[in-house]
Amino acid sequence: PDVIAAGWDLLGWMKDEKNLADEIEALRSHAPILTEDTYCTFVYTLQMTIRRVDGQPLPSGQGSVRTIALVGEGRALIDRSHAELGLHGAYAAAAKIGCADDGDGPTMDRLGTFLDRAGAVGADAALLRDGRTLHDRLGAEVRLRSRLTRLPTDFRLPVEDMTSKEAKQYWQESDIGHIKRTP
Repeated sequence: PDVIAAGWDLLGWMKDEKNLADEIEALRSHAPILTEDTYCTFVYTLQMTIRRVDGQPLPSGQGSVRTIALVGEGRALIDRSHAELGLHGAYAAAAKIGCADDGDGPTMDRLGTFLDRAGAVGADAALLRDGRTLHDRLGAEVRLRSRLTRLPTDFRLPVEDMTSKEAKQYWQESDIGHIKRTP
């Protein structure tokens, strides 16, 4: 009876290990995870399998080492998938910004946070590249807007075909530049 029970336990453990390996491969083949549907289908299923495997005692021997390695690999893929899904969502929100200004700071910060997370877990290179490109563009737009507000607005533009007499009347003292000498 003890041998039969141990055999059933071993068989259950072997099935769980096979399911774990299959689900890891399925998640890897569908990466990057960009939608909630694929998240629920692959990531959530793998999470539940890992939880089930963690709840069972592992048999001694070489098989337990493989299972521990598979659990670690599965957790790393889950972390990567979380980061990719979050980055994709933050990217989608930031991509709706036509031309960034100071009010878009929270959206840009969120994108930057997910870029850091995704980069730390080795997320999809194309997703990271697109996210960084968008983040850099939005940051440049905010800086450009800031600089444009500092430009002077009270100046006269040259008028074509102006005679010298008209030019003397048109240009004011404030229109002429001066060099300030500093010690």
